[in-house]
Amino acid sequence: MKRSIIFKSLVMVVALLGTVAFTACEEEVTTEQPQGATYVKAEEYYNTIVSEDILYFYDIVATTGVGGIVCNTIEVGVENWVCDYVRSGELPESVFCKVVATVKNPLPEIDPEKLYTFKAIGSASLKLYDNKGKKTLPMWDNGSSALSKNFSFKGVDKVTKFLQESHSELLILDATYTIR
Repeated sequence: MKRSIIFKSLVMVVALLGTVAFTACEEEVTTEQPQGATYVKAEEYYNTIVSEDILYFYDIVATTGVGGIVCNTIEVGVENWVCDYVRSGELPESVFCKVVATVKNPLPEIDPEKLYTFKAIGSASLKLYDNKGKKTLPMWDNGSSALSKNFSFKGVDKVTKFLQESHSELLILDATYTIR
């Protein structure tokens, strides 16, 4: 049932992003900045989807910022995390979002009979608007999703080995965009 909820959430996010990308058909859209134009607005969108077992075994922290300087540190405690920013006026040189999961210490109790599923997906996009009223196409970055596949384990030894030896830290999303 939980996998169904995660799958439905992922489908909904993809559908919403698809509609957002096509709702402004009347606007003139370009892939590059026109001569003499400067960007005056930026829309950032960051999203992660993690399994319930990732939340159980990992502490997840997102950092966002501009120009390499961290502006926000956010503890992520939900399966479907969304963060968006709209910036206007003088825009920074670059923006970024990094989401990292670190195994909890002490390690939570492992049920030897339960099948644990570890999945994490991260995505990001940026839209820029110039002073001549034109919008760039979204710049997509699927980030550095550490677990774009399912990993499933059953048994104390297998789960402990996965968590402590091979995946003690997961880079779920690492997106950086240059604006100017």
